[in-house]
Amino acid sequence: MKLFFAAILVITLIFDWYWLALPLIGLLGYLFRSKSISIKGVSSDTFQPQDKLKKAVKLKKTNMDGAISLLREAYADGEALSMQEFLRLPKYLRLNKQFDEAYKECEKLAHGYTGYESYPIGTWQWFYDQIDILKIQSQICLDEKNIWMRFTVIQIAWNTT
Repeated sequence: MKLFFAAILVITLIFDWYWLALPLIGLLGYLFRSKSISIKGVSSDTFQPQDKLKKAVKLKKTNMDGAISLLREAYADGEALSMQEFLRLPKYLRLNKQFDEAYKECEKLAHGYTGYESYPIGTWQWFYDQIDILKIQSQICLDEKNIWMRFTVIQIAWNTT
């Protein structure tokens, strides 16, 4: 089968039928693709199992305080790597009605005071991270029903800088 498509590709290139050659090159690439997936550049030393993060997700349904403490331990151990993993703590605090603490955690993430290695300021990835943080902050404000107090605090902080 592969030989057949390779022969057709050669014929199309001889007769300058490039409109047919391009899909055939794609088909041959698909047929000759590697079946095994290997991740290069990631050593087993840098990969961490994230056991505490998984336990925190399971524990969230029954014991929110235990899940929050597990998340903090996981952050201290360096298990969390992505922004979504770091945003779990403010989400859990919000669900546990600890709005001030959740808002403070969002501020720490926004200003880079956590273990999360953010992208350089001004890049599009950094803006997407900030959008995710602001979404959670807005959810906290809506759940707390204290939007104006937070807004005035943001205004005061903005005016003093």
